[in-house]
Amino acid sequence: MVLTRGQVLFEPHEPVSHVHFPAGAVLSLVIPTADGHIAEAATVGREGAIGAVANGTKRTAFSRGVVQVAGPAFRMEHEHDPSPIWWTPRVSS
Repeated sequence: MVLTRGQVLFEPHEPVSHVHFPAGAVLSLVIPTADGHIAEAATVGREGAIGAVANGTKRTAFSRGVVQVAGPAFRMEHEHDPSPIWWTPRVSS
């Protein structure tokens, strides 16, 4: 898929349905403040991904995911398994 500059991938406190792997795009995690400012928490390029919320069974965002530089990316849907990942037999040792 191709992401466009300024595209919002998810918002704080909302469910995250996909993990995005930039393959040329640059993505950011930003945190909106109560007074309307924005603080950038992370910048992610082809070395990483955003949308992989590791907080047990809840898959809600703690920040806004936004595209800073347009480009290609891969997208994977979250599994809808309500059990925590460390209890899931397919990933335990």
